[in-house]
Amino acid sequence: MSQDETAAQPQGQVSRPRPTRRLMLILTVLMFVVMGLALLVGMVGYPVYKTHRALEGTSTYDIRAGKAGATTVWRLGGPREAARTLSFYRRMPLWFAPRREEAVFLLAFCGRYGVADLCRALKDPDPDVRAQAALALYRALIYSETPGHDIGANIAGIARGLRDTESSVRRLCAETLGEAGPEAVAVVPDLIAALSDPDGGVRQRAARALGAIGDPRALKPLEKLEARASGTDDWTVRDAAREALADIRAALKDAREGKGER
Repeated sequence: MSQDETAAQPQGQVSRPRPTRRLMLILTVLMFVVMGLALLVGMVGYPVYKTHRALEGTSTYDIRAGKAGATTVWRLGGPREAARTLSFYRRMPLWFAPRREEAVFLLAFCGRYGVADLCRALKDPDPDVRAQAALALYRALIYSETPGHDIGANIAGIARGLRDTESSVRRLCAETLGEAGPEAVAVVPDLIAALSDPDGGVRQRAARALGAIGDPRALKPLEKLEARASGTDDWTVRDAAREALADIRAALKDAREGKGER
């Protein structure tokens, strides 16, 4: 400011420096940072809030019993949108998303849109979430109008659950593969390996799954399982192996007779 301008300024009034370019730049950056944080909070917080609102007043029993599953999915915008929202919710930490187990089970009501994320949920670090994912996959299959329809492309993911550390997850995965039937033929080696599982429930369900698939590769392993189980008190495993052997042999006989007629 020139000496003339200073002299013309009223006494007692202090001159204020004009904002510099650096200050304007800092303010602009801060504004964009605040906007970005607000957008991030909205992107993360809204799906969580939306899921909480949809689950409000709904008990875990009602969801598992199927009474509130479909209704809750439609509250979330239908199967496709619900699968996207629930998948996002599942990946949130427990302190931020305390109803992750219910969210995972709801994916069973999203049809083909939920199956892929259920298979990914089988690798969740929380064993309770993995168990819910296996149970949801089983429910999705047994209540499907066309069994195996939504599972075929994800069979390998379900088979990985046969190696889970929790026996409850391994049992449900074996049962799910059995419900898939011939769709699960690609994972017959995994089910054969499960015949040696330390848990009897897993061995029993793996045997039944092999019987439902009907692959002749399982004949010898099932015969060995039957022989081992006959020497113990594990009659449930023995009976499952016998039934599976009968199913496979009947399927092979039908196949031979079908070829003979041609």
